[in-house]
Amino acid sequence: MKRQLLFIMLLLTLLSAQTSRQALQQQLRTIQQEIQQLEKDLQQANRQLQNELKVLRMLEKQIQLTHQAIQLLTENMKLTEKEMKTTRGQIQRLTEKIQRLQTVFKHQVVFAYKFSRLQQLNWILGARSFNEAYRRYYYFQKISASARAVYDELVAARKTKQNLTRKLEDQLAEQQAIVREKQAEEKRLDQRRQERQRVVKRIKRNRKLLAQAMQEKRRALKRIQEMIARLEQRRARQAITRKQDERWVRLSGRFGRLKGKLNWPVRGKVIHKFGRYRSNITGSVLTSSGIDIQAPRGTPVRCVHSGQVAMVAAMAGVGYMVIVDHNDGYYTVYAHLEQVNVQEEQFIEGGAVLGTVGELGSLEGPKLLFAIHKGKKPLDPLKWLRRR
Repeated sequence: MKRQLLFIMLLLTLLSAQTSRQALQQQLRTIQQEIQQLEKDLQQANRQLQNELKVLRMLEKQIQLTHQAIQLLTENMKLTEKEMKTTRGQIQRLTEKIQRLQTVFKHQVVFAYKFSRLQQLNWILGARSFNEAYRRYYYFQKISASARAVYDELVAARKTKQNLTRKLEDQLAEQQAIVREKQAEEKRLDQRRQERQRVVKRIKRNRKLLAQAMQEKRRALKRIQEMIARLEQRRARQAITRKQDERWVRLSGRFGRLKGKLNWPVRGKVIHKFGRYRSNITGSVLTSSGIDIQAPRGTPVRCVHSGQVAMVAAMAGVGYMVIVDHNDGYYTVYAHLEQVNVQEEQFIEGGAVLGTVGELGSLEGPKLLFAIHKGKKPLDPLKWLRRR
């Protein structure tokens, strides 16, 4: 019964792993098809000499999708590595079992050699009674059956080990193929980043395009305001349900007491403060609902306080963006992300890595747009973050 349960559990584990792998591969195929379509659109846009901003957005979309493809390949690698670890463990346990069986079988062979059939017969016939002779005969029969069973188990174990060894070789080949594919995607990502830099330089030399880019940034900031307004409406509708969630209840009343005490989401230089500021690229006056923190691309971005991921989105003007709901109407916004490591509705602790600093949607290089909202009203983050 135990063996049957073990077999069923192993089968369910293998089926679950296979389902996860198929889902990852399907996601990867979808993303790669979208990247190929964008490549065609880019070529068409370049032939038609269309707006550089459109080309920039296409490149940024390709970069976003390539990041997703790399993340999926990384997950696939981890899954394969986990399967390889399981297979290696099975091979190791079988190797130890084979060694034990070989030792037992060796002793049984030695015993059988010492007591040849003639010696066995003499020993049985030399018994003092019929009952003793029967016991001696039964003993030899038992030893013979045991030796046969050990031999059969030894053969089966060796065969299973051979099959597992072949399986491990297949897994290793698959892992190497995934690694090569990931390296190819990383190379394409680097090429797209370089092309994006060339397009950004051309935009900076064209005041009309710069003005359009600034207008796009204004629209993005307005859309963030609208998103948070919708989240507030959703929060009101979910109030009763959320009261039953202990994780959500624990967040209540905490964020509002942390003014001036929040940890920074990333280390870096504040290049644009909250409110009105003059762009150092165009000279025009802009109004920001947050602060821009300059930091190297790939720097981890951390959540300033515990909460629930309310939204993960990609948007022209700000790139990847994460909005975290801290309860009581408080929200924090993290934009211009290169990678996102969280999912919507996920509960996270303060200090958890949300993603990494990027430059998508930025004409000023890698930076993080960080904002705090109380309901629909944006708050000055510098009044909430610890003094440095």
